[in-house]
Amino acid sequence: MVSELRRRMIQDMELRRLAKGTQKQYLSGVESLARYYGRSPDRLSETEIRRFFLYLIEERHAAEGTLRHHIYGVKFLFRYTLRRSWPVFDLLRSQRRRRLPVVMTPAEVRALLAA
Repeated sequence: MVSELRRRMIQDMELRRLAKGTQKQYLSGVESLARYYGRSPDRLSETEIRRFFLYLIEERHAAEGTLRHHIYGVKFLFRYTLRRSWPVFDLLRSQRRRRLPVVMTPAEVRALLAA
């Protein structure tokens, strides 16, 4: 990613008071996009953004957490830093897995209360 664009994105994230870890993840996702196309993200089209995310989902089978950081980072860059709100950003979502709560068996509860 071009250093001027990177600097502007970091400034925008700091103005939005995003945590340093979040900033690092967002930048990583945007840099991944730049590496995929071999050029600065500000020179990409909406169709290219769409193709990149289809690549992550269909070919790379990116984990939900990885996909989420890429989506949020690229959305942040385009919506806030570049001021481009393309329809593809309304389509991008990651699914958060819902885990079942751990339930103790009656025997485990008795053992816990007895301790």
